Amino acid sequence: FIENQQLYFGFLFGMFVISISIVRYALKQFKRHEDPSEIVLDEVLGCLITFWGISLTSQSVLVGFLLFRALDIIKFGWVKQAESFADAWGVIGDDVVAALIANGILRLLF
Repeated sequence: FIENQQLYFGFLFGMFVISISIVRYALKQFKRHEDPSEIVLDEVLGCLITFWGISLTSQSVLVGFLLFRALDIIKFGWVKQAESFADAWGVIGDDVVAALIANGILRLLF
């Protein structure tokens, strides 16, 4: 996808900033504060973070996706704490933290 890791990080950071704005707007439209299932931008960002700096193979993609989704669904420790942030920060925060943990595990495995 993007070979230069600094460029990829810049892309992720930009997407994070844009995602906060979009999710904040969507939450107002849905008149909710919790994470609506209609919003999937946080999961997309989480998957992109999960694979930052990881060589993509069928194994790494499968393991990374399953790790990210499991961490995002189970929500233990730091993932649960990030979910408690207010507004869009909580909607996106839990996915970012789950993705960072999944990325770390992938780096150890692959």
